Amino acid sequence: MKSCRKFLFASLPIFAVVLVFPSLLYSQSNISSTYKMLEAASFYENYEVRQELNDTIFAPFLTVLNTPKKVYSQSGNNIPVKFEVRKSAEYFYMLFLNEFNYAFPVWGRGSYIIKRDIRTGNFVQLKIFLQNDEGSYLRLFPVGNRTRMDVYLFGSRIYESILIPVDFKRLLVSPFSILLNLTSDSIDWDSLFTDVSWHEWEVVQNMVEDIRIHLDDIEEVDDGGQNRFGDFVFIETGSRQNDTVGMNCSGFVKWIGDGIYSSFPIEADLYGPYMDLDSLKEEHLEEYESNNPWNRNNLDRDPYFGLDWIRNIASVLYERRTGITSSLKDFDINDTPFFNYVENIGYSIEDLSAVLYLQAIKNPGSFYLGAINTEFGSNPVLRQYRHVSAFFPWFTKDGDFHISVMDTCVEKYVVTLEGQFPGAFVQLVQIDSVENLNLPAVK
Repeated sequence: MKSCRKFLFASLPIFAVVLVFPSLLYSQSNISSTYKMLEAASFYENYEVRQELNDTIFAPFLTVLNTPKKVYSQSGNNIPVKFEVRKSAEYFYMLFLNEFNYAFPVWGRGSYIIKRDIRTGNFVQLKIFLQNDEGSYLRLFPVGNRTRMDVYLFGSRIYESILIPVDFKRLLVSPFSILLNLTSDSIDWDSLFTDVSWHEWEVVQNMVEDIRIHLDDIEEVDDGGQNRFGDFVFIETGSRQNDTVGMNCSGFVKWIGDGIYSSFPIEADLYGPYMDLDSLKEEHLEEYESNNPWNRNNLDRDPYFGLDWIRNIASVLYERRTGITSSLKDFDINDTPFFNYVENIGYSIEDLSAVLYLQAIKNPGSFYLGAINTEFGSNPVLRQYRHVSAFFPWFTKDGDFHISVMDTCVEKYVVTLEGQFPGAFVQLVQIDSVENLNLPAVK
């Protein structure tokens, strides 16, 4: 089945590519690796259809407008491509839309949108979507006999004004792999594409599915969680819950962590199969006072609880798995290209999808706990760690990227959290996923 999904570009003779794009002569060894990268990422070309409609792409407006919608098949891969024309008062658009889930979304991976001026017919821009996401795309502009390109990831511009020494019109009908090869010295494409066949993605997805089936059985209870033996207690005091039993956000991420903790059993677990609450509540005030100086009058609000909680969970799980004691910040996500990190505060919640995408490619098979923090007070303005959630990023075999947010017994989207906590930041810690998640009983 895999062999029938190869790109048309694979069949193009190398010498033919050099004749059309002589600037590639110095880097022919990269062409094969670029093609393999896209194939591993299940990123499918529609070059064949664009080449077939070459005359239409460059035709006058009225000719283009009268071109009917049509779905084309390709010999190079089995992904159908829909061509259609749309117009506004000032522009008209030629859409080459790759099929995804039996539909043809405008923002589908590999889809091309060519924009032209309705009055002059001049080409204005080309947009190519990198993911099944309306905010992840390349945007190309004609600049004389060259081309300028910007790259966006989940709404954030990560590369700007990359100059390509090729005429814009050539790129409209050339393979996507050629574009990548032309810009390989300026853009780290390996950080944006990954091998979607890796087993690690299935492990993360399976963890999500294991968690999902229990969500309806969990009640949200303030300060609720489970102790080392799986009994429902109140986190602050350790006393048993009586009538309604359940968890708050802290107890919920501990429950997920307990499923990992108990998947690494030891011979004599005399103190219970799950993580100890006291070890997770350990405070690290000396670490935070230097750059987030809450005065002693405010500490009764326990402002760092969520941050300490997720860091302690990551450390306890690592020690359980390896027998090695870690340092406080060993699992912090503090280095993500293109995005600003603030010590002990994290990343802007508006950047979270892009950060998780880049981290997933860098660390396949990992998931993340996040401490969500916002400003508090007015004189002085300080930060409060208000909430914790679990984030599971993975790729499906067709290249589609997913983020599941497990948040206090509910599965959410990242955009939902953005609405709940506008202007917030999220400190992330990384945890390895496991094949066999052994979650504590919840009913």
